[in-house]
Amino acid sequence: MKSLRWLVLGALLAATACGDYSNELLKEDLEYLYAVPARAALEVRVAELQARNIELAHESSGLEQRTDAVLGETASWYIVSLLVSLDVNLNVLGFLDLVDTITGFPPTARNSGSRQWGPWPSEESPHTDFRFIMSRDRTLGQFDFSLQTTAAAARNTPAYDEGWAGCLYGNVVPTDGSVRRGTGNLTADAATCDRFEASGASGQASIGFDTAPDEQNPQGKTSLQIHFENFLTRGMIDKDPNSRPMQADYQYLERGDLSGSFDFDTWGDLDNGENPNQLAQEHIVIKTRWDHTGAGRADSTISGGDLGALVIELHECWNPEKKRVYYQDSHNLAPTEGLPSDCALPESE
Repeated sequence: MKSLRWLVLGALLAATACGDYSNELLKEDLEYLYAVPARAALEVRVAELQARNIELAHESSGLEQRTDAVLGETASWYIVSLLVSLDVNLNVLGFLDLVDTITGFPPTARNSGSRQWGPWPSEESPHTDFRFIMSRDRTLGQFDFSLQTTAAAARNTPAYDEGWAGCLYGNVVPTDGSVRRGTGNLTADAATCDRFEASGASGQASIGFDTAPDEQNPQGKTSLQIHFENFLTRGMIDKDPNSRPMQADYQYLERGDLSGSFDFDTWGDLDNGENPNQLAQEHIVIKTRWDHTGAGRADSTISGGDLGALVIELHECWNPEKKRVYYQDSHNLAPTEGLPSDCALPESE
């Protein structure tokens, strides 16, 4: 956000304008805040053995990509899955960082069934203003939320009040007794988030989520179904100007004991555009699973695109230290290493 001093001043003025900020008002504000989906509860984590703490800000792991593993070195397909998870956390769930910044201040408007924060300017998007709105349906026990954008140039004009559109939006049914956990869905609309910046962002990423505790996972779980529809953000373009919009489906599950799975079905150019004669995208399906120790495996199928009728199957297993203990592929692209019995988990169906 542009200026914390500006934000604090605006928040204080708004709180004063609302009159008596009673304990009852504060309690109801917290009910809204505790319903906001937490990035830390939704983040995709691959074989990570630390308990989630949704009160803490996310920190980057500073991962360096490697894809040349041999027996005893960090498993290649574990790294691939980890890199994909980091992309999801940054390019989709990263919008929740802005929500956390905005809701760190008192609401600027309160009604019996809604709260509004903002509007405020964006530091990263100089032509864009943001606001965050939540509404409550007590009958359904559901909160609807929307991070909205409009043109900064429209301030102090009638168009400013009418030009808002959802950048990140969805709904959540919070779990009784839990902070920022529940079931619901959210959609990140990259085109709307960046519509005044001419960055080339496009498409949507939709997430159905369930972070509620249950009998098998009393401390909570993270279950996600993610669909990308021609999705391309400014961050993806900045990282690689040749990035193509994503068309993919991901499924993620992390249980209470920290075992889990991460499956993704997508299309991508295995040559990364390096060979101008092989630009077709291949169909890539990877099923990654791990147990409570962090030991796991990835089973992958690659087909289509420049492979033609060829179908490549690859299998890799790693130990709790993420070191490769087994590798085999169907076309001897690399030597087979280790034994299937060295894997902590059986092959995925």
